[in-house]
Amino acid sequence: MKQKELLELIERAIKAQEQFLTDVAQQDNPQIQMMVQVVRGRLDALKCTKDALKGNAVALKILGEGAHP
Repeated sequence: MKQKELLELIERAIKAQEQFLTDVAQQDNPQIQMMVQVVRGRLDALKCTKDALKGNAVALKILGEGAHP
């Protein structure tokens, strides 16, 4: 898979996760809130990966050193 195709795939995944967050923003169900936390973590990972593929690996380096935002 070429880098451009991979970036497009990651971008689609980011949009899908963001849409999920928008769709369930007003839900107070504990199970949904747990899913929201998982999706937020997934979004962070996808965005860090996207940035790294574009040449900006700062966030990955920080996370790799054990720092927490």
